[in-house]
Amino acid sequence: MSLYQKASLVQIPSGYKAADDKLYSVVPSNGDGDFTIDSDADATRVNKDGLIETTVADQARLDYDPSNPQDPHLLLEPTRTNSITYSEDFSNSSYNKNNSTVTVNNTTAPDGTNNADKITSTGTTPYARVTFTHSTSTSYSVSIFGKKGDEDFLYIRALALSNQPTASFNLSTGALGTINSGLTAEIEGYPNGWYRCVIKYTTASSISNNLIDFGFAASDNSRTSSSGKFSYFWGTQIEQGIYPTSYIPTSGSAVTRTADNCKIDSGLAAYIGNPSGTFFVDVEFDRIGTSSSYGRFVLSDQTSNINRIIIDNFNGNIRAAVVYSGGSISVGNVSQVSETRYKLAFSYKSGDNTFCINGTNYNNTGTYTLTADMESIKFSDYGGTNNKFQGKLHQLMVFNTALTDAELITLTT
Repeated sequence: MSLYQKASLVQIPSGYKAADDKLYSVVPSNGDGDFTIDSDADATRVNKDGLIETTVADQARLDYDPSNPQDPHLLLEPTRTNSITYSEDFSNSSYNKNNSTVTVNNTTAPDGTNNADKITSTGTTPYARVTFTHSTSTSYSVSIFGKKGDEDFLYIRALALSNQPTASFNLSTGALGTINSGLTAEIEGYPNGWYRCVIKYTTASSISNNLIDFGFAASDNSRTSSSGKFSYFWGTQIEQGIYPTSYIPTSGSAVTRTADNCKIDSGLAAYIGNPSGTFFVDVEFDRIGTSSSYGRFVLSDQTSNINRIIIDNFNGNIRAAVVYSGGSISVGNVSQVSETRYKLAFSYKSGDNTFCINGTNYNNTGTYTLTADMESIKFSDYGGTNNKFQGKLHQLMVFNTALTDAELITLTT
């Protein structure tokens, strides 16, 4: 018997069916409909063709890495607002165009429609400027999709910071250029030459001004082009938060996408191992956990704050835990690294508990007694409302037996 034939509950990709983009498991036998998904009709995802598309409310957002379309993940995100009111129309007066003209709907956008705009320089410093009222001592993520025209570089300038820093992005190579002090940045490739360019920053106790520039230039760490040169822009986004989330389109007002959640409330007692079993997740947490804000996966008896098996990123550490009537045992507590994919497997058995993190085992010989059957799985605390997991879930499995140390290493390496 192979390792995976022991699984009693399977998500992506083992139970995945590409034909209909639904979330499947082996409970019940056809797997359709046993997970409850809470998601917004304003949510988007990247489909298997690498295109951005709007999803149906309360349907799993199976999101694809544009550079690796064979590896879908379940995308769960927090509530976010795109504060730019016209995210795809640079001809709108909400953008102050400097040394530039806009030709609307000039080329195919990252969503596959012909609605990306061409920005043409009429001078030396072409850019589209938006006004956004920042709050002090607050983190923001600002993004735009850009495609190379005549010039290699796109830049974003954050004028709210005192040094008015700029981040440069190479639309020819897909590499980051110079990132000025006060900013961090990232770039992600999409089909047809598009890149999502992101800056992140935290405002000080005073704001320099409330302007953000999106421009293009001939060279790195520059804001200079020449008359007649052009570039393509689409999909601007300003959101409050330390990292960017999926694209939220707007067309006249700010739009808020509500938080996602995923769970099975009950009925899994026959499938979850009790008093021993194994809990596995292949996951990317979207933030470093704190003691008050973290992402959690939990098997529980659904009715109480005990009888729980937990994997989370609590207080900056990746850990597993068993909570029972006499207290709790914790295993792992390994420092979490930002924007990192983890394969985590927790083999729980009273007196022999092993948590394996990317092929390394951590042990705890603590003993416990579970006083009720675990029958639910939630991507949050047992009640389903606090510490919701947010990020990318590539796979989740529950085994009804405690795997050996060697099997854990195989599973997570």
